[in-house]
Amino acid sequence: MKFIKLIFLTLAIPLSGTSALKAQNAENILKKHIAAMGGKKWNDIKTITIASHTKALSMEVDGNETMDVTKEKMRIDMSVMGTDCYIIVTPEGGWGYMPARGVTPLPADDAKEQLKKMNFRDEYLIDKSNIKSIEYAGNETIDNVPCYKLNVTGKDDNTQTAFFDIATYYLVCSVKHVKTAEHNFDMTFNYSNFQAIPGSSIIMPMTTTSEHGTVTYKTIEINKPVDEKIFKPDAPAAAADGETEPPKKEISK
Repeated sequence: MKFIKLIFLTLAIPLSGTSALKAQNAENILKKHIAAMGGKKWNDIKTITIASHTKALSMEVDGNETMDVTKEKMRIDMSVMGTDCYIIVTPEGGWGYMPARGVTPLPADDAKEQLKKMNFRDEYLIDKSNIKSIEYAGNETIDNVPCYKLNVTGKDDNTQTAFFDIATYYLVCSVKHVKTAEHNFDMTFNYSNFQAIPGSSIIMPMTTTSEHGTVTYKTIEINKPVDEKIFKPDAPAAAADGETEPPKKEISK
């Protein structure tokens, strides 16, 4: 009996050592990824302004996003098929504007989802404090790029499989495992065209591709002064006077 126990103990030692090594590898990969993307410089972001272009099926959308990160306020201005509209989200609530409907409140769940977009550190796995666990799952090639593969669980218990470029440690692909009351499904996001934000060592992917389409960031600016008035849900003057279309707003190139 003692001999059998000794055999099991001997076999268990390499297995436990392998688990510890996997955990160490995962921690090391994540640490190098965060450093490669700018590390603590992400904490210096107070405001961020992004001009973007989205292609989704037959639709193209130009957009301007303005976020006051410290005050948790966000405004997204969009030009959709020649029609200008916007979304505003603040701690007090959320609102949307379309010419045909005017200004309408957003459902609380929709407003909460929009606010999540402000946390780029979560999106790109920069904020380690929001990660519950990580597991090294081997190596895999994504679009001809050799990658480390990690299984990641957030503190909200959402899970994803993340792929990091072995050469740069940038996050190049994330497969988010989504669970709803009715369905479980995966959403894949591919990140590319990594660039430093002007005047900063923060790195961001300028292109994100998913099954819903491709989003291209044309310009990104951080810590510019933001006028508080833009977060007030007012209809454009022309629409308020009864016109069906608000004055066109030029999207910055």
